[in-house]
Amino acid sequence: MPNWCYTNIEVRGKTDVVKKLVEMVKSEKDEEGKATDFDFNKIVPQPKTYEECPPEYRIDSEEDARKEHLSWDEEKERNWFNWYKWNCDNWGTKWGACDANTDLITLEKPIGKTAVINIYLSTAWSPALPVYRKLQEMYPELEIKVDFADEGGGFVGRLRPDGEEEEYGSSDPEFKEVCDSVGCEYLYEDMEEDEDEDSEGWEKDYEWEN
Repeated sequence: MPNWCYTNIEVRGKTDVVKKLVEMVKSEKDEEGKATDFDFNKIVPQPKTYEECPPEYRIDSEEDARKEHLSWDEEKERNWFNWYKWNCDNWGTKWGACDANTDLITLEKPIGKTAVINIYLSTAWSPALPVYRKLQEMYPELEIKVDFADEGGGFVGRLRPDGEEEEYGSSDPEFKEVCDSVGCEYLYEDMEEDEDEDSEGWEKDYEWEN
């Protein structure tokens, strides 16, 4: 099992444009045949045919598949496709969005002609930055901010609306803000507990020495 990267995509702008984005990213059938609120293929689509697939992502034999540590099934529709390498290079993660959920509360009761939504999802090992940047390019009239954090605390960061990526350490004020945003409050709560324990240990040592 991978470490999961928890993500919150915040979108704000004109209500009609926000609605278009929400409908565009949804899919009744993603790459695994499942319905999802956020399908990467709607933003950065995988090649559908052998001919349109770049040569470096083609698999022509069982031997090729074995070299790439992929299964080989001649009856599979796209057995020629090195999905793992393509996904990592073009999506920034090996799978599509998992547990995608769109918060539509503010869309149902928009303030004037402006709306704000949050799309929560998880990706394997790393954030899907190429996908999020492409989404920003597709909707330049919207403000799209992406907060992300590794469940194990390996990284905490943000893709700003201008497309710049920032990573935060535990001493940065944004660290706690992003953790709250993606539901990883435990990352800084654990650190605060460790700091309290270290402080108590220092006080006991000091009392003993005196």
